[in-house]
Amino acid sequence: MLVTAEDPLKVIERVIDDPGLSFIARNLVTPPWKDEVNRRPFLRRKLQKVLGAPERRVKPKLFINAEKRNLSLAIQRGADFFIFARSKNGYRQILEDLFFCRFEKVNDFLSDDIRDIWQMYNEGKPYIFVHSPYQAWKCGVEVGFKPSFPKDWDEKKIRRKMRMGDARTWYVTGKPRFKKRIKHFCRVIERSDELLPLIIKGVEYGEGAKDYLRACLLLGPSFVCEVDGKPVCWSGTHLSGTMGMIYTPPEHRRKGYAESLSAFQIDYMLEHYRIAVAHVVYGNRASERLLQSFGAVHSPGTITWRTLNWPKRMWKRLEV
Repeated sequence: MLVTAEDPLKVIERVIDDPGLSFIARNLVTPPWKDEVNRRPFLRRKLQKVLGAPERRVKPKLFINAEKRNLSLAIQRGADFFIFARSKNGYRQILEDLFFCRFEKVNDFLSDDIRDIWQMYNEGKPYIFVHSPYQAWKCGVEVGFKPSFPKDWDEKKIRRKMRMGDARTWYVTGKPRFKKRIKHFCRVIERSDELLPLIIKGVEYGEGAKDYLRACLLLGPSFVCEVDGKPVCWSGTHLSGTMGMIYTPPEHRRKGYAESLSAFQIDYMLEHYRIAVAHVVYGNRASERLLQSFGAVHSPGTITWRTLNWPKRMWKRLEV
């Protein structure tokens, strides 16, 4: 059975011992942009057009499994879940509890908020979007959830995704120390969607990406490397606080722009948070080598961003 945690940050500290994953979990509970949104009604109104009802995003819930021997947690924000456990049994137990809706207070999960989100994004069909270590998603499939993949994926790609995660997590800790590696002019842009037309060019997030990317730019810092006033490389910050979306157009590659911008962004994150965390798509060796050159450490395993649907036979239990 899943119970609501009274002190989420203490639970995260007790359960997650990896600095990179702990950083993500803490930011999901207490987003670094929360106070800024509360202080600026204009920004809040703008975000309502982007995300629907942003208050859902800033009031997450953290659940823990009543079986204390299997230390595990699930952070819920709308239909999004970050799930972490210290063992496969821990993952399986918490996914079983989610699948069968074993909550101490089931209304903490099955609220009007999540029903609205199901209606908005999945024609009312119940689902969870898993942003978690791959083991969580895999156990979700094993206990009965139905995996959902883009329609244009072929069987070969689906089989590969069933065996592996989507990205690796890397992190750098300590004080800012990479100034000497910044060989080109770089600047930070605070809470502005100035870079949106450029950011969109460098990502392949599928339908709806524009709204998500605008939210990222409005809520967190973005970064750009410029030569003669023209952008040659750019990057952003995800809602979880992780670095990402870095892109260098083909005509500007192999000139050191990505290294300069990465050094600039990592130093910014270290100055503000004492940690810089990034996800690198599985198989992107060039980006991993760049992060390793900054002394980045790899969190164990891989991470996923995938949808799990309840089969129709379970809809009655969910009152759908």
